[in-house]
Amino acid sequence: MSKKLLLFLTKLKILLIILFSLCTIIVHGDISTEITKNCHITSSKSINNIIDGRYSTNLALSENDNIGIKGDKHIKAIYILWDNIPSSFSIKDASGNLISSYDRKDNIFLHQLIKIDKDINNLNLTIDSGNCKIAEIYVFSDGHLPEWVQDWKEPYEKADMLLLPTHADDEHLFFGGTMPYYAGELKLKVQVAYLTNHYNFRVHELLNGLWSVGIRAYPIIPEFHDYYASSLDEAKQLYNEDEILGHQVELLRRFKPYVVIGHDLNGEYGHGVHMLNANSLTKALEISSDNTMFAESAKKYGVWDVPKCYLHLYKNNRLSMNWDVPLKKFNNKTAFEMAVIGFSKHISQQEFFSVGKKGVFDCRSFGLYRSTVGEDKVKNDFLENINIKTHKSNKFSIDLIR
Repeated sequence: MSKKLLLFLTKLKILLIILFSLCTIIVHGDISTEITKNCHITSSKSINNIIDGRYSTNLALSENDNIGIKGDKHIKAIYILWDNIPSSFSIKDASGNLISSYDRKDNIFLHQLIKIDKDINNLNLTIDSGNCKIAEIYVFSDGHLPEWVQDWKEPYEKADMLLLPTHADDEHLFFGGTMPYYAGELKLKVQVAYLTNHYNFRVHELLNGLWSVGIRAYPIIPEFHDYYASSLDEAKQLYNEDEILGHQVELLRRFKPYVVIGHDLNGEYGHGVHMLNANSLTKALEISSDNTMFAESAKKYGVWDVPKCYLHLYKNNRLSMNWDVPLKKFNNKTAFEMAVIGFSKHISQQEFFSVGKKGVFDCRSFGLYRSTVGEDKVKNDFLENINIKTHKSNKFSIDLIR
């Protein structure tokens, strides 16, 4: 190839890149679309707490209370961070015409993105029933939404993998790169279901952390309060063991996962509620296929015998997941690095814990607790022996069996 032809092709390539970039800007518009500060936001109560950028403050609203939003540009999306959600609410235009309505039973998430299809500059959010609190509200015009805006989907009807952390932050500390690798990189259906509910700002941290590592199906956050226990026996005094077991069985039947990931039977650093979570899971695995046990959830969801279950730090059938492989989904950051980023969203917990690779905080270390599809041979993949078409094997995992 002559130098002139090579120079010509190089210039042509540069020109095409520039044209593509210009087309992208034209199609997608300005990515800086937040217009909250340029909007006139009103309510019968002070709105300062919902535009101060803090989760620690909120605005309490009751039935028939409303928030008015008027912008100098078309309002194309509202992003609401609820501290607790109303029974129902609606969005109407300035003339009172209904744009959309939401019911607690169906689709109100604590971080709720509401898209507006009409070209309007003025709208009202009305609480139709129930009391609620809003921590923050953001308004956006036309164009690409920032990556931090969370557009949650309903929990899966059928999941490939079910993660069962006890508290907000356990999913990163102990399950490490599981979410960024399997949900983010491989785009598998990874459902997260917690055991406890913090009922405070930590739930916002929870959602921010999940979103950052590629989770898009809204997590299950039950109504069990967060208590500390120093032993399994103490945890059993704090919680109704049968209710916990029924909850676990229902999760297995509802999501019918190929693989379940649970806590260390010894509670990692000795947390009794971690122990209760893992202990209940081992029992749930044995009865979830029996329709005479917890018959109500069997009738609602059917029964399910989980093919594989891994427990953190379990001593038998051990494997160590290599979370240091670069992931294209996250601009070549590794799954471990993404776990660190996910945990960083839990601002309130930074001084107490960190994502690690040693001891009880080794987020790579798991053991195959139960399998109906045979033992792992390659030991590099939670989905070994599971046939999923979109699955690609993590060939770089480390076998701990020496």
